[in-house]
Amino acid sequence: MNNKLFIIIVLVLSLSIIGVLGYKQFSGMPKVSNSESKQLLIEYKKNLEDLYAELNTEYSRLAAEKDPEKWEDFSAQWMPKLLNVRPEVMGSKFPNGYEEIKIELMTAQSDFMPLWAEYNKDFSEQESDGQKIEELKNRIENILNSVEI
Repeated sequence: MNNKLFIIIVLVLSLSIIGVLGYKQFSGMPKVSNSESKQLLIEYKKNLEDLYAELNTEYSRLAAEKDPEKWEDFSAQWMPKLLNVRPEVMGSKFPNGYEEIKIELMTAQSDFMPLWAEYNKDFSEQESDGQKIEELKNRIENILNSVEI
């Protein structure tokens, strides 16, 4: 009887250890394939580049016109594009190499909102910070220009 109990305990412990090790092994594995990762990142980068160009072009044009109403209209259309630019699958783990690129692009996207906020000050009673604008633009451009997929 004691021998059977010992064998059962050893089997349960062995299976538990195997389960934990297996979970750790497979939970660290990428959830997105190499080819899908590459395609998603190419599309994401292109969309970020388009949004960045659109923001800067419209800001330049509307700041020259000094038209806050048109800026609000532009912002109302542009903001949802920014919020929806990142594919849902970007929350998944990507294969090595692509994970770093994903993080870089997400970092660039996170700088879009502060840049817009600085631009927005020119259409309100506040004064924008030219140095902060240049820093944000440099960070975004450095990432978008340096990331190779």
